[in-house]
This record gives sequence, structure tokens and C-alpha cells, in this order.
Amino acid sequence: MEKKIQKLYSTDCITMIVFLALFCLLLIYITFNVLTLASDHAVRGVIIAAAGLIIAFGTASSVAVLIHLRKNQRQIYVQELLSYEDEKTGTMKN
Repeated sequence: MEKKIQKLYSTDCITMIVFLALFCLLLIYITFNVLTLASDHAVRGVIIAAAGLIIAFGTASSVAVLIHLRKNQRQIYVQELLSYEDEKTGTMKN
């Protein structure tokens, strides 16, 4: 069961990291496109600051999820594996 837990945990971590990378790349792409529309330096500063805050909070929340998964991986994934077993056998436990 430990191997299954480790595999699920690794898959979730990789998924979160890929999601975070895509999120940052998309936000950077959008920011550069929006900056071409703004002619005023103050507006550009606000756009850059907003993008920076969005990336910072998005990264912080993703790191918080990763820490939560690491700290509680046994409880989370044992429950998940047990629910898979219940689905296979057709029984449901509360």
C-alpha cells in the first residue's frame, strides 16, 4: 500500500507543479499582451503589480496544497485507496 500511496502523492505533486508552471506562463503571456494596450506608465505599473500579486498568491496557494499533501499523505491516500476498493466491490462505508 505504501507504494500506491507514494505513486498517488508523486502524481499529485507533478500535476500541481505542471499546473503552476502553465498558470505562470499563461499569466506572463497575457500580461505582455495587455501591456501593449496600455500607453501610460502608471497603468503599466499597475498591470505589472497586479500580475506579480496574482503569481505570488497563486504560487503560495499551490505550495500550501503541496505541504498539506505531504503532511497528510497517508490519511488522504489511504482514504482514497479505500474508496477505490469500495467502488470495485460495490460497497460503501461511511
